[in-house]
Amino acid sequence: MPFIWKGTIKNFEKKEWKNEPNKVDERLIFLVDELTSHIKKRYKESFCIIHVANESSGHSEGSQHYLGFAVDLHFMGVSLIDQFMEATRFSFTGIGVYTHWKNTGLPLDIPPLNGNVAARWGNNAEGNYE
Repeated sequence: MPFIWKGTIKNFEKKEWKNEPNKVDERLIFLVDELTSHIKKRYKESFCIIHVANESSGHSEGSQHYLGFAVDLHFMGVSLIDQFMEATRFSFTGIGVYTHWKNTGLPLDIPPLNGNVAARWGNNAEGNYE
């Protein structure tokens, strides 16, 4: 994937997108970068931490992580509800809320919409989706 990180992406270095960042869809990287710029303007001391994007195992069957269409992240200095509300301003087709993470955060993805309905979900400590 021809992609220029320096000068194009404002808030991240390639190495922050762990596990083969070149396999992450460029649209997702740009979208997360835009979200991060937006949040940094509203919450001055905040910053984004990428947990994982592309991955070949460890997620549910059919996970968008396996296709490079998903990222798990959190924003330091921003409440979980505010992270979620800010993410809804952008064109992620999937936004989840995981309250059981050590640093509560969001799984975000960009798969094609089925029936033009954006997906929203939560995952509790037992691993059940709600």
